Amino acid sequence: MQLVIVASLSGQGCSKRSIAAVERVIVVGRYFAFAFLCLLLERRMRAENSPGGHGGIEPDLTVQMRGGGVMMFGMSDAAKVGSVLIPSVRYKDAHAAIAWLERAFGFERHAVYDGPEGTVAHAELRFGTGMIMLGSASNPGPNIHLYATPEEIGGRVTSPLYLVVKDCVPVWERAKAAGAEVVMELKEMEYGGKAFSVRDPEGYLWSVGEYDPWAFASGVKA
Repeated sequence: MQLVIVASLSGQGCSKRSIAAVERVIVVGRYFAFAFLCLLLERRMRAENSPGGHGGIEPDLTVQMRGGGVMMFGMSDAAKVGSVLIPSVRYKDAHAAIAWLERAFGFERHAVYDGPEGTVAHAELRFGTGMIMLGSASNPGPNIHLYATPEEIGGRVTSPLYLVVKDCVPVWERAKAAGAEVVMELKEMEYGGKAFSVRDPEGYLWSVGEYDPWAFASGVKA
């Protein structure tokens, strides 16, 4: 998307007072254009563009002002690529886990690399601008002795996963339809918005909520 604001002045047929007045309008207009851009950028960043109803980012937003200078704005590289902190989990049946996460939450495949004997060497699933990596629990590696699945430690999890959505209700229905084990029913939270918690088929704990810490920090209600 490109927003172009054109402002041009000509001295022919215009008094100095008229030109000065127009120049003041243009200066004020720049500030209004910047404020409008910020609002538009915020709305676009929070636009729903996926089955789960989560937010997405469209990176190519530009503003040009002609005749009184040029103003061009774009998102940071971090915003373009999404989250820089990506959780990674291991599943005994990684192919089944990928299919379940797509069905239950609306994740989308970013990359899936098959391993030997029906395993998944590495997979990346997208959700809005977030991502999760996963692979088969049997994959070899130098730190394999440090990993454990919930099944191996009595159903416990050491790092629950939190998924931000615009509207919890349809995701709640999807998760139940996919056979998720309900840990916390859908309810209104004291800190704002709805939320629920479920386990996936291999015991990982997923909390899904409408509370968006990024929006909260910027003063925008999720």
